[in-house]
Amino acid sequence: MNFLNSYVKKDYAVPYFRKKYYFKEDVARILENLIDQDIEGIEIHIADDVTYVSVKGLQFSFHQLDYSPKLEAYRESDANVPQEWTQLRLQPYAKDLLDTAIETANEGLRRLIRPIDPVLIFKALGDPIRYAIYTSLTGKECCACNLLEKFSISQPTLSHHMHKLVDSGIINVRKDGIWMRYSINPIAQDQLKELFRPLKFLTQCEL
Repeated sequence: MNFLNSYVKKDYAVPYFRKKYYFKEDVARILENLIDQDIEGIEIHIADDVTYVSVKGLQFSFHQLDYSPKLEAYRESDANVPQEWTQLRLQPYAKDLLDTAIETANEGLRRLIRPIDPVLIFKALGDPIRYAIYTSLTGKECCACNLLEKFSISQPTLSHHMHKLVDSGIINVRKDGIWMRYSINPIAQDQLKELFRPLKFLTQCEL
């Protein structure tokens, strides 16, 4: 819920989700029903810009509700006992996590669709170990732990080689727990094939 709340406040939020998320009219009607029923164990406090609802000690907060005449009357009544928020505020964390996730996704997208640099790829694949790693990833994703075992190299050595391959754009990487998982970037691979297409034509010509 906190992630959704953070997302719909962004300028780039999809209108459909933004519209579906705004259920505050429903919340206001529910509050009116709770006030009418006066259920034991449920406490409601309406402030200027936030409403707290406590259900047997479990708190919920709703910001910037449209107060109906009934809710306005309750806010001015003696029944509107002030509450202090005692729960963990997750919304600031959700906002930071959402911003970080979007930044990471955008960086991954930029890396995925960027034009390849043939020189970087040739340098990366020019090393026998890196070329062997590249061919071993054909058609599958592989964990760094498996690559360490397959090629019998140290962690620093593998990290060095994978950095070269990833930086060239020919290999994608994602984090999975404590390990990194690698796969061939299909877009870069297609671009590489297009690069070699003229050479293939020349080899078929009679000289």
